[in-house]
Amino acid sequence: MTDLSFKTGNSDLAGFEPKDVARRLIANGYRPVPCAGKAVKISGWTETNFTEQDFAGRHNVGIKTGCGIALIDIDVTDPDAVNVITAEWQRRHPGTLQRTGKAPKTAFLVTSDLARKIDVKLPALGKDEKGNPQKVEVLAEGQQFIAYGIHPDTGDPYKWHGLDPLDTFLGTKDALPVVTEVEIRAFVQWVQDAYGEKESDRPLSERAAPVLIDTGNTGSAFWRNVNDAALTDLDAWVPALLPAAKKQATGG
Repeated sequence: MTDLSFKTGNSDLAGFEPKDVARRLIANGYRPVPCAGKAVKISGWTETNFTEQDFAGRHNVGIKTGCGIALIDIDVTDPDAVNVITAEWQRRHPGTLQRTGKAPKTAFLVTSDLARKIDVKLPALGKDEKGNPQKVEVLAEGQQFIAYGIHPDTGDPYKWHGLDPLDTFLGTKDALPVVTEVEIRAFVQWVQDAYGEKESDRPLSERAAPVLIDTGNTGSAFWRNVNDAALTDLDAWVPALLPAAKKQATGG
């Protein structure tokens, strides 16, 4: 288990040495990166392999994603929604390392073949206190997340729930659960179906409208007439097919 003076829960940070954490992370197969707050302010950091000597001073310690590492980031401030999303993730992928910075937001660390970041906004949950959309992100190549240190908004340490990446047995990169890109995308689709934009929330002008069916012969004139007639009298058929639709002003 973690035996460094910088602990992963709510313990005192006295004696915390980022270089000690970086050294352990490197030994466990991770690629640590020195951070200021939540950001990396080092040019070319994505291509740099940092050593423990790069962590002199009181940096936060991040972990690069990509190269087999992915972080499923539940960037949502609604506690009930986070509980539901987290429960679904844990049902599908039990035993995943979990980290929390600013609760109720939370994240899960896995190994994966996912190469590119996934970013799904959840308009059904509104926006956070800063006006940013609620979302689920999956960090991959070219990104990082803060693993250890102080959250800049709360002033409290980042917390791991139980096991963490400093554990020399079950916290190593090789010991992380494997979740494939296909499985990650299936989970993200589930979240989007639950909290994403619904067809009935979109303006009528943005929804699927009748289109010309061109049969490639003289019959196309018939379908053109049908199409034109439908578009000129939307009120005659839209309420029956899309009862939740609301008429939108066109502006001008």
